[in-house]
Amino acid sequence: MEYISTIREISRAFNKYSVEYIFVGGVAVGFHGYVRPSMAANKQYVDKPDIDVWYNPSPANFFKILDAVEELGGNADGKITRLRNATTIDPTKAFIPFKFEDYTLDLLPSIKLPSRFWPCFKRCQTLVSEDVEIKYLSLEDLIADKETEPRDKDKVDIEQLKQILAKRS
Repeated sequence: MEYISTIREISRAFNKYSVEYIFVGGVAVGFHGYVRPSMAANKQYVDKPDIDVWYNPSPANFFKILDAVEELGGNADGKITRLRNATTIDPTKAFIPFKFEDYTLDLLPSIKLPSRFWPCFKRCQTLVSEDVEIKYLSLEDLIADKETEPRDKDKVDIEQLKQILAKRS
């Protein structure tokens, strides 16, 4: 599946269930103008994209996410059923990876940025692609997030993103 089609498919499902979310990481970097492939911790490029989504970690939003991911086909291994039936799940700590055929979807209750979800959500960018709203982290918040405990790949992203920011100013 084409990358933008994948992002659109995820956004369509999330929007249908009124999920409060923001694309972060490489997806946000790409939407701001610096496109690079997903990279593993060992600095090797991966075969399929790793898509990071920061979600509002409220209990209600958590269950909306499960509905949306189930619609995307994410319950093949029963993970969503187990999460729905769990009695001790804490959405504020629930990092949840889902492996799909063409991509990995990582649902993040927090990111490195010290700011909370709602202020960033209010500042996030929105792209409309084929009538689907796609929300992604603002350029300033993305740079600030990557500057917090940067990995090697983050340092390259920061340099590229700051150049993009300078051109916009």
